[in-house]
Amino acid sequence: MAVAKGQWGAATGITITLTSLADAALRQSASVDLGALGTPPEDVLIELETKGIAGGVDIILVWLAISVDAGTTFTGGASGTDSAFTGEVDDLVLLGAIKANTTVAKRKTWLLGNVLSAMPDIFSIIVENQSDAALSAVGGDHGLNYMAYNTLIT
Repeated sequence: MAVAKGQWGAATGITITLTSLADAALRQSASVDLGALGTPPEDVLIELETKGIAGGVDIILVWLAISVDAGTTFTGGASGTDSAFTGEVDDLVLLGAIKANTTVAKRKTWLLGNVLSAMPDIFSIIVENQSDAALSAVGGDHGLNYMAYNTLIT
């Protein structure tokens, strides 16, 4: 008798530079190509860890840009490269927010399946700092990862 078992893939880093991200600034990640995984994932977990700085009193917003073709055009005007984002957040999908009001590292996760009806082939993450202060200047204080989920039949 076949048995279905869910399995998470390994955490994989997404390239994004959040070091000293200024208040009110937006930064986009390098694109993630889920098609390169071979088997399209049923869901994807996004994990952001970041550290604010003394004086930060509000939130950091996390947005999702989806490629509408083979990775050259993204929603909201994103480019799919680790760079400043100057596009339109109104055309992005809001994943959620992290309260960043201390110098303590905060970690939060989101499932793409909670906000999308189908997994994108290629996506990019946009981080918007609305904390009223720059993020930590220490590179190791920030991390962005994804993990793919699939059901295995054994």
